[in-house]
Amino acid sequence: MIVPAFAGTILLFSCKTDLQMVDALTDKERLPSVIAKNIEICYTELGVAKLRIIAPETRHYKYAEEPYTEFPLGITVYTFDDSLQVESQLTANYAIYYEEKKTVECQARRSGKEQKGRGVEYRTAVLG
Repeated sequence: MIVPAFAGTILLFSCKTDLQMVDALTDKERLPSVIAKNIEICYTELGVAKLRIIAPETRHYKYAEEPYTEFPLGITVYTFDDSLQVESQLTANYAIYYEEKKTVECQARRSGKEQKGRGVEYRTAVLG
């Protein structure tokens, strides 16, 4: 009879609620509303491809004070001219897109190529 009472006492004391942990896990502003893996997005205008985005992971924060989409594992973006030729390419280790400002911030950019073939290196670039 002593063993079950002792086991029950241990269970009661080991199941305490950590309110800070509960708040952190239920804070909608800090948690992504959508996580997607291995995405490829193609934006078109009047049926013509203008932009292609490839990323291993995307996290969308719909409920943040300023909604944004994060690309924590990197991103590659291609833009196309009217004849569907690659106009430019951007590859970054990390990127974040702010919906309301319609800007993209890329960090630790590894490489970039413009139509004329010139390589470009930036640590941080803000596009918008």
